[in-house]
Amino acid sequence: MSMKGNSAATLAEGERVEQSFNKCDINVAGGDVVHGDKIITNIYNIRSTVTASMHQDSQKDISRLETELRKTPLSVSKWTLLLELKNLKGSADLYTSLLLAECGVFLNHGQEDGLEELQTLRKLCRGSPLQDVECLAKSLGEREQPLAAVIMYSISGELRSNGTPNDVIRRITEHVIAIRRVTKHLEEDSKLWVIVLQYALRHMLALLSTFKSVVGADYIVKTVNEAMCLANIASLQGESDDTFSAHETCQKGLALLTERLGENAHKYKCYSWLLNNLGTAFLHSGEYAKGIEYCENSIRATEKAEDYEDEESRRGDRERASRNLEKAREKLNQNPEKSENRKMVAVESCLIL
Repeated sequence: MSMKGNSAATLAEGERVEQSFNKCDINVAGGDVVHGDKIITNIYNIRSTVTASMHQDSQKDISRLETELRKTPLSVSKWTLLLELKNLKGSADLYTSLLLAECGVFLNHGQEDGLEELQTLRKLCRGSPLQDVECLAKSLGEREQPLAAVIMYSISGELRSNGTPNDVIRRITEHVIAIRRVTKHLEEDSKLWVIVLQYALRHMLALLSTFKSVVGADYIVKTVNEAMCLANIASLQGESDDTFSAHETCQKGLALLTERLGENAHKYKCYSWLLNNLGTAFLHSGEYAKGIEYCENSIRATEKAEDYEDEESRRGDRERASRNLEKAREKLNQNPEKSENRKMVAVESCLIL
């Protein structure tokens, strides 16, 4: 843990960071404000303590500083402090590496090419029990830390677990759904919102592509899970205002189900998800008549699906489609000139159900 040879460089870097931090207030959890110079002072105090000895108190200070940093917003200054913390500890643990990777992805606008911090995190995750990695991802999602959660779900989704090909397929799908769920915690129109949506979408598509490498999975299991992934991807594309891609993804999922499962396609809830998402895509693109028809079909498909775990889940999907249906009807009433295509859309919809 010796710091010999690095003190001059560390001091110079610390002075630079201190100048930018002295007039900076950092909002932390609970509404408190921590001044930048206080964090810098903490770092210098910890460094001198660690350099002198390895007393237990210094380790407590490091833990306290790390906890404080976890609560602060993402910024260039925070990343610099995290790098300093990493040097203080003399090693890269999972949590500090995650914070560094999260800051790196944020500061790099959602791009990860060449990010050493992310590669270090992946290496640590590969050396950790898969259950620990997934538990951390779930915990971050529950604590509404969307970017960190998406990073961890993406990495844990890349890891292979023991089990049958069907187990691997289901696990990939669970991670795609988990990433989609995490993005719902975002505050729209923020910088973080844009970065996380783009990052999440890229990794959902990457996870979906791994289906091709899974050999020996049951035909129906693979088809239904792939369609479920497509439905979640389309939902995120729609939220990102990429209506064209959302429409294409839904059509791809519906074609997959109908071509492979035929008249049995309606037995699975992902069928109703795709219909609802397609209806939403039409609603957002101003094709209200089509939006109405697909949302109506989604409600009917929800009633026919046989793979709902409970009636509460079925009711939730039905209510979601009903809300979209009401929005589409309201928009159509406000724009009666767009109702002329409704008969043609009804004929098209009969081919779906």
